[in-house]
Amino acid sequence: MFALDANRIRKLYAGREIDPANWRDKFDTFLKTIRDEFGEAAILGVPANNSMVYASYLDSNNVVAVREQIGTVRSMHCSALGQAYLSTMDEPKLTELLKDISYLEGTSRAPQNEKELRERLVAIRERGYAIDNEETFEGGMCVAVPAKVEGKVIGSLGLSGPASRMVKKAEEAGARLMEFVSAH
Repeated sequence: MFALDANRIRKLYAGREIDPANWRDKFDTFLKTIRDEFGEAAILGVPANNSMVYASYLDSNNVVAVREQIGTVRSMHCSALGQAYLSTMDEPKLTELLKDISYLEGTSRAPQNEKELRERLVAIRERGYAIDNEETFEGGMCVAVPAKVEGKVIGSLGLSGPASRMVKKAEEAGARLMEFVSAH
């Protein structure tokens, strides 16, 4: 099992210009609010080794729900958390990172190559949020936005649940996530 505590988060971000000491406090309050508002799991994912790792995870209160945990690792190319994060990168950084992405994980709905992923990133930039509609696994859907601390992108915030419910609230959830990020 991979656990993320404050020390591990600091190590992941060693040498960067931001201090992760209060991230979880800042984001967990919002994650609890949005989880309760939409009834779905709420997540803060941070990048590590070309993947997104769940630094915070609040379970849905629904009986039927996506159940994960802190430390869950998802590929960037097929998760809304990863795609939201990638959508913020400048071209040189994005090009470098995409060299190392394997397109083997995820479902057939996930981008299968760099060209498809880049097309998704354009749409995410235009819309303002990412949608994983059964790309990571069948039956699951996630909506995510880039998460910022002191103006710097540190990962992504998302809502995840069964696609049968999320499809009905994806647009509203994306707008609510964007509202929070723009206010902070």
